[in-house]
Amino acid sequence: NADWTSHCTWGPDSVYSNQWLDIAGQIMPRVRLDELTKAIDRGQLDSIEAIERRFDEIQSVWPTDEWAWVRTTWQQVFASELERASKAELIVAFELLCQLKERFCQLVLNDARQEFSPSMRLGYGLDGAGTTEQDEDFAQVRGTFDQNPFVRQIRTELISLRQRVERLKGQWEES
Repeated sequence: NADWTSHCTWGPDSVYSNQWLDIAGQIMPRVRLDELTKAIDRGQLDSIEAIERRFDEIQSVWPTDEWAWVRTTWQQVFASELERASKAELIVAFELLCQLKERFCQLVLNDARQEFSPSMRLGYGLDGAGTTEQDEDFAQVRGTFDQNPFVRQIRTELISLRQRVERLKGQWEES
């Protein structure tokens, strides 16, 4: 299956970490951050420029670290080597990814729905006579659940993921 793995790069300097961090917008394995802080503590990085260079180095190897994580996680989850995975096995994994992401996003959406519950409407429409005015005032200030930008983004991401998986399945079934 080298045809699909040829663009997957990893090497002896790749770092696997089950923890990844967002450091001021730069995603990195926890191991890389630990190495960086140790180098600062030891005085090996003694200027802002040296620290910036190290951040640049970490960013430049991000793709190989990502693939080290993918390979290791695949092996942990599927008990096989990613490089030996068949197209059918990859499709099953993509389907599983979709199912898990859909469940997770549904939990997130259910949580977000709470922000639009009747109990959150207290204090709105106080100048009105009833529930209708309260609902209208709340909608004017907070919007509606279905029109909320975050909710729409989550729904759009789910649709996009499903479309990508279906497109990939179609391409692989043709070949």
